[in-house]
Amino acid sequence: QDLIAEAKTQVSRTSYDEAELTLDEVNNRILGLETKLQELAQSKLADAEAAYQEAVDAESAKYAEDLLSKTSTVMDDARSAAAQANWKDAIQA
Repeated sequence: QDLIAEAKTQVSRTSYDEAELTLDEVNNRILGLETKLQELAQSKLADAEAAYQEAVDAESAKYAEDLLSKTSTVMDDARSAAAQANWKDAIQA
């Protein structure tokens, strides 16, 4: 803002060459800020994507753990049922 005010003062004094240089400097600073903002946005996006993937991976691991636990329970129930069937067969024999 200070540079823009300076450019206005230079124009009012008819120092157009100086005003043009000042406005070029303003433009260069704006471009630099835009570049930095774009880099920051890309960095934040990459961080967000990494956090999302980490959450997905954690949820997948939890799902797999739950599935293995249920499978173990079903296997235990099947073993128990088989043992009872074998016991009944042994008594009947």
